Amino acid sequence: MTELYIKMGIAGILFGAWPLIMNRSGLESGVTTVILSTTTLVLVAPFALRSDFSSAAQHPWLIALAAGIVGGLGLLAFNSALAKASTERVGSLFVLMTIVQISVAALYHAWVNGGVSIKQGVGFAAAACAAFLLL
Repeated sequence: MTELYIKMGIAGILFGAWPLIMNRSGLESGVTTVILSTTTLVLVAPFALRSDFSSAAQHPWLIALAAGIVGGLGLLAFNSALAKASTERVGSLFVLMTIVQISVAALYHAWVNGGVSIKQGVGFAAAACAAFLLL
């Protein structure tokens, strides 16, 4: 289990860093999205090619395609805001997006597990307060 936490921590650092770096590029949103997506494809393709694709035929591709569409639209919206945000403002906008993203994951967790506990309810309230105070 520790390995999973370490990988998620590394992912959090990297997902937190790339938008701040990309904002410094000064490029428009469509260009940054293409550069990010192409670079990501080139970087991850060698790992994907080493994967076992035999199980892919047994899984619902429509769900994966829907996830890709949702992710692509989210990336376009995110990069559109990122391209227009000043260096001084990008941090607070990124915090807002992160709080919304965490809330979506928490709501999904509550839905899958049949409800929200008091602790989770307090967490949602704390996230809303954090968003208000940080913006």
